[in-house]
Amino acid sequence: MVKVNAMSFAKMLRCLTDGPSTIRDVMHETGLHYVTTRDYLTALHKEGVIHICAWDRDSRNGPTIKVYALGEKTDAKRPKQTDGERQARYRNRKRINAAMGMQ
Repeated sequence: MVKVNAMSFAKMLRCLTDGPSTIRDVMHETGLHYVTTRDYLTALHKEGVIHICAWDRDSRNGPTIKVYALGEKTDAKRPKQTDGERQARYRNRKRINAAMGMQ
């Protein structure tokens, strides 16, 4: 069981009150570890305190980063990639790995 002190939890709520936030935003604001922050945001999401308002793109350009906001609203749908987009990302990764001498 992980415990968060009152100050960290207050910072977490302030960060979410200021506007939509990702796990990393809350993590940097509170100083908590990524996994601890994710666990608390997941619990708040399950209880309906926060919802997923958008999806950000990660370093591989895939929509995998959840953006949370306060309120009990319907979660934003994760955008689907077309087969062409997925294949273009795959070919780009192969091209980069070949240039670096990786297989």
